[in-house]
Amino acid sequence: MVPQRKLPSGQPGPDEVPDMSNPIPFRPALRGAGNVVPLHRRPPRPGKQARDAEWVNLQNVDPDVCIQRAYYLEARKGFATDSALAEAMGVNRSQVSRWAQGRAAHAENAWLLRDLATAVSRMADFYNPASINRWLFGANPDLGGEPPMVLLRQGRLPEVLMAIEAQTSGAFG
Repeated sequence: MVPQRKLPSGQPGPDEVPDMSNPIPFRPALRGAGNVVPLHRRPPRPGKQARDAEWVNLQNVDPDVCIQRAYYLEARKGFATDSALAEAMGVNRSQVSRWAQGRAAHAENAWLLRDLATAVSRMADFYNPASINRWLFGANPDLGGEPPMVLLRQGRLPEVLMAIEAQTSGAFG
């Protein structure tokens, strides 16, 4: 015969029914507690038609616009403001605002934005935004004393990426 363990006092035994006469009291959400809404007062979830409409809207998004926006967001990591990004690229601040809204850049700016996003993306793992900005505009010995931003404007991304790799790997030329 297996010995049975004794239950602590207050817990029902194997043949007893637990006392359910004292349920947990309901506490309504406090007034002025922000956006807290009790579950029993929340609006119902959108129906199948609303979810289908959202899915159709997602399918109609232009992939080029998504890619353009991703380049903008990545390049923006290296600059404190949109104005600083605009100044670095040599465009008007309103152009950068349009890119932030998802509008396409002109062809001559699109490649510079892509290259800048690539360089900033590589550096963002190692440096803070202020350091990235200083590095982009400072004279770089790995690039013959030229600032990396000048080379990016000339379309010389591979050279800038090699300089980033040399700097982040600890190699000094």
